[in-house]
Parts: sequence; structure tokens; C-alpha cells
Amino acid sequence: MLSWNAFPAFVVVNLLGLPTGILAAALSSSLEARADAPPPLTVLPSRKWEGIDGPWSTFTLNVGTPAQNASILISTASNQPWVVLPDGCPSGSPSTCPNSRGGLFTPTGSWYVPSWVVNQPSGIFASDIGSNYGLNANVTYGYDNVSLGAVGGATPSLGDQVVGGITSKNFYMGMFGLNSASTSFAGTTPVESYMSHLKNKNQIPSLSYGYTAGNQYRFPDAFGSLTLGGYDSSLYVPNDLTVSFTNLTKSDLMINVNQITMSSGGAKKTLSPATLIAFIDSTVPYMYLPVDVCKQFEDAFGITYDPKSELYLVTDEKRKQLLAENANITFTMTSMASKVFVDIVLPYKAFDLKVQAPLVDEEKFYFPLKRSVNAAQITLGRVFLQEAYLIADYERQVFSIHQRDWTAGATPKANVVSIPAINATPEPKPTKSVNVVAITCGAVGGAVLIAVIVGFAIMACRRQKRVKTERAASGSSERGFAKSHHSYQSQSTNPQSTFLHSPNPIHSPFVQSPYPKSLNSENAKSNYTKSIAPSSWERDPPARPDSPTSFYQSEYDPCETQTISGLGAPLKYGTKSMAFSAIDFPADYEPTIADRSPPVSPMPLFEATAMPKPISVIKTKDTKAADGAICELPAREQVGRDLLNYSKKPVWI
Repeated sequence: MLSWNAFPAFVVVNLLGLPTGILAAALSSSLEARADAPPPLTVLPSRKWEGIDGPWSTFTLNVGTPAQNASILISTASNQPWVVLPDGCPSGSPSTCPNSRGGLFTPTGSWYVPSWVVNQPSGIFASDIGSNYGLNANVTYGYDNVSLGAVGGATPSLGDQVVGGITSKNFYMGMFGLNSASTSFAGTTPVESYMSHLKNKNQIPSLSYGYTAGNQYRFPDAFGSLTLGGYDSSLYVPNDLTVSFTNLTKSDLMINVNQITMSSGGAKKTLSPATLIAFIDSTVPYMYLPVDVCKQFEDAFGITYDPKSELYLVTDEKRKQLLAENANITFTMTSMASKVFVDIVLPYKAFDLKVQAPLVDEEKFYFPLKRSVNAAQITLGRVFLQEAYLIADYERQVFSIHQRDWTAGATPKANVVSIPAINATPEPKPTKSVNVVAITCGAVGGAVLIAVIVGFAIMACRRQKRVKTERAASGSSERGFAKSHHSYQSQSTNPQSTFLHSPNPIHSPFVQSPYPKSLNSENAKSNYTKSIAPSSWERDPPARPDSPTSFYQSEYDPCETQTISGLGAPLKYGTKSMAFSAIDFPADYEPTIADRSPPVSPMPLFEATAMPKPISVIKTKDTKAADGAICELPAREQVGRDLLNYSKKPVWI
């Protein structure tokens, strides 16, 4: 169907009687440039601030048929959706319990078949999520319809999704896990995560996401942002730090915290005496830091540790003082394999949070810092992601962390960027959209040019006819061109030229090997075929091509010309490129002179869009050159290939 934007050009082309195929080709080329992969999914937040240790920006999880809605928090460590079951608010609980826990899910309220089905006779499992923090929870698992997001911005509802039901208060609200790993129950086949189902059903381009927790202290509507299959580049400050996933199963997101510093009123103090290796995990709200680092925070801010709640509670008077000082805490991030350092700065307001029952007896302000008992607990939790933007790519096993950008306010104009699948065909270079005005002007201009040329040709013919008529009438040839005083000899048209050193009329151009040993991302576009046609045998032969996988010999002879078929280019995967080996000739291969007819034509520029075909050498029956010399083959070469394994599926119980 032709769009309204292209309709004027279509009308003009038809009125001028020009071929409409030109317009169609221009339009189709623009459409072909669009990738077949689906766009990323932007998940809308619930636009509510909730939680007993926040407030936090929540999202809506829809489970069952009809859907039961629950406010949940995002977990970067978990791979499952969790909801709170009715037993999470037993008899005797405050009337506010269901709302404070984000809403309760009733399995019998869903009539979808198969609906809430337990996986074992008992149906209860001990969760590994949060176990490194001492947060234990028993989970009942079943299958049901699941979608994520508020009305108008929810992800597709998928059936037969694993859902966990909890009653423990260690996780007071439900959660949605962004990890793409499968869930494995004892004696059963591993079940894919919701993220993996989205990818397999072509709902997102890749197993990746971009996430920031949002905060309430800067803007009332600075809610959390979640993009599945990509990220929103309008929300962060770019940097060059990329970190590889860790091999641990508790969390893939491990990073080096090179330094933690506090600055206030021009003064600066170091809070971490040594480099820390920390997890980034939004499952928990706190920062878990070593005791000696916690002591530095206590001295810097004057906060006191409460053994009963195991929290740093802040009095009203102390809170006013700390807000007035408005200190900043800077986390300098890096990785063991990188020399890039990135600063993530959090104002004190990011740590000015409230804690409620059942964590404490009455509502109080607190500083979200926890004392870690071992290295496995050192974590930057949800509080850190209020001022940081996280991008995780589970197919390439890398992630990056960025400073949240507030220069455009709480809700800048979104710029969602897709992260392609690791096995996706490289996208063509961006092409400009079809310019209808340009097409129309080009069509009109071409028609005018053709009319002018035809007009001049008609005028020239008429003038020549008129001159001939005048000559015939006058009977004289003096008006014509003067006869030449030179005599011309007829030239022979025999293909066997009488000139010495005449080139062979069926001489083939030289073809350079299309496969260098390595290519980087800068030569995605290469002219793989080079034609050199000498004008005379009196000249020196062409120089040996500068190619590490060339099929030429060191001296020029008629055997050097071979026809090589198969073009291609390495595909770009992330920051790596794959190299292809030169052809491996069999031991019994008989060297021959390649077919010289018809001549090989120079190839056009080639855009790499697919895996290259193997190289093949065309053999003929001739085994000797004209002078009797036997054509020798070059030495065999093998180019190594990097075999990368991007699959990673930890077992979750």
C-alpha cells in the first residue's frame, strides 16, 4: 500500500508518463532497510511510590485469567516473577497488610487451564534468591498467564509461565526477575524464564534490558524506567566502561568499586580504604559493605547502628543537619580488565529513606546501609540504582553502569535503542527516509532533460536535411566540408593483430583474494575484487597483491591468474570479528591453469550481510603453461577462529 506521503510523487510520475518502477524501487529500498527484529518493549511503571523501606517506584505484575494485579519491585538477580499469597497476611495482621505488600494473589481466582499447578506433591521449595543476605523464603510454584506493566504499557501476556508465591516477610513485596536463566525443579526439565519466552516468541530483539530505579526526592514523577531488549539512551551519561559477567550464580553483575568518597562544603573524605568487589542487585534496598567501611560512614555522617533492627536509624534532628549539609557520595567504578573509571554520584537525599513495620515498631528515617559478614554479601542495592542506569546483555554476557542524567528533567524525550541478538544479521547502514520532494523533483528534472536532448537531436536532423537540400539545389559542394589533404589507409579488422607484443584478447584480469586474515569493525565495507589489465606486454607485470591469503606465486607467469568464487565478509558480533581460513587444498590436488574465458569483471562494492560462501577454484584440463612451466600452488594456510560460547543457564531451585 502506498503511503499518503508518497502519493504526490506517484501522481507526478504518472502524469509525466515516467516508469513507476523507479519510485517503487526507492520506496522498497527504504522499507528493506528496516530490520525484521522486533523493537524493545518499554514497560510502564505503576506511577506509585510503595514499600516499607523506601519509598520505591513499583511496577505492575499481571497474573492469572482474569488478571490479578500486584505491585512488585524489580530484581536484577532473580529470574522469576513472585507474588504474595493470601497467607502472607494471616488473621490478626493489620488491615493495611494487603496494600502494603502490593496486593495478594489468589490462585483459585484464575480459571486459566493449566493454571496454578504445583510442581511437586508438597509444592513448596526453599528459594536461593537472597540467601547470601540471610533472607530465606519458602516458595510455592505454579504456572499461569503473566504480563508485566501498567494498562497501556504492559508486555504481552504469556501462558504457562513459572510463578512463585511467597508468604515470608523477608521479601515483603512481590518481584519480577530480569535474569534470563531457566528454572530447574528436581526431576523436571528446566523451564525457560519469562524473558526467554519473550525472545523466543519474537517479542523482544534480545535477552537484555536497561533499568533505573527512579527516585522521589528530585521530581515527584521520576519513576523507575525498564526497557526489555534494549535501553533508553536519554536517561544516562554515556561512558566506555563495559564489564563481563561473573561466573557466580548469585548474581551476574559484579563490579570493582575502586573508591568511595564523601564531599561536603569543599571537604573530601575517603570512606573505603581499599578496592571492593561488589554485586549490583536491586532485589534488596540496602548497600551491604564491610564493617570497616561502615565505620567510616558512621564517622562521616554521625549515624548510629541499631543492633535490634540491624539498621542505621536517623533521628529527626540529625536528619535536618544532614540534609542541610547536602553531602555527595561518589562511587568510582571499574573492572579488573579495564582501565576506565566511572563515577556514580549520589546526593545525601538518596539515603534519606523511611522504614516501617514490621522492620521497626514505628515509622522512622534510616540510612540504607547494612554490615556485610562476608565478601559474598558486598552489594550495591536498589538505593544505588536511584542515580545509576544499568544496561545488561545476557547474550554477550556483559553489562555497563552509567550516571543517571537529570539535565532534561524527570521525563526527557525517550530515545529507545535496540540491542540486537548475538546471532542477528548485521544491520545495514542507516539510510535516510524516502524524500518525496526529491523523488518528484528528480522525475520532473529527468523528463525535462530528456525533452531537451530530443529537441536538440530533432533540430540537428532538420538542419542537416536543409543543408543537403540547399546543396542539391545549387549543384555545388563548396558549402560543405573541405576535402582532406591527407590520405588514409584501410586498417585490417582481423583479430590477429600485426602489432608485436599484442595482449591476449581473452586475458583475464587479476583477482585479489577476498579473505584477509582478520578484519576489524572499520572495514565492514570493502572492495574485495581488484582488476589490473595491462595495456601492453611491453610493460612490467602487475605487482604481487598485498594480501596474506593471496593465491599468487612470487613470479609472474600465465599460471597466476585464477578465478576465485565466493564473496563474503566477517560478521560483527559486539566488539569481536571472526576470521575465515584460506582454502585447504587436498593432497591429491592437481594444479591447473584457471579458466580464462570469459574475462572476469571487476566486482562492485560489497556490503556484508550474510555468512560468506566457501572459496572454490575452477579447474581446467590444462596442467602446463605455454612455456612448459608447471603451475605451483601456494603453501597452505590456516587461520584460527574464536569459538565463543555465550550460553549460560544457572540452575535455580
